[in-house]
Amino acid sequence: MSILKSTLKIESTDLFPTPVSYTVVNFNSVEGNFSGFQNLDLTTVGQKLNIAPINGTSLSAYCYFKNDSASASTAYVYRLGEESFLSLAPGDVSLLSYGGITATADLYAKTNSGTAKLSFFIGEK
Repeated sequence: MSILKSTLKIESTDLFPTPVSYTVVNFNSVEGNFSGFQNLDLTTVGQKLNIAPINGTSLSAYCYFKNDSASASTAYVYRLGEESFLSLAPGDVSLLSYGGITATADLYAKTNSGTAKLSFFIGEK
């Protein structure tokens, strides 16, 4: 069993009517068939992200995505045959628990035009 530690910190002194300071730390077990960090150069042709089917008993995985700030385009993450559920402008990051929806939960990414450099981690639960 591996542990993926994630820390979310949201802080602002001037965006909201009152100051905001919020931090939460999670320790997530990664126990499935695969996990790994990868980098891809995205184009308008969709590329499969997970190296094995997202299949364990819960059909889910922890997923981290970052579109490099030097990217020329927004990166879109989607399931084959469906609309994108995540868009990442250059510099954007996302961490989410994904899956449990269907038996075909493979993830793909692409741009609508131009190129993007996507760094990502997928760790099956």
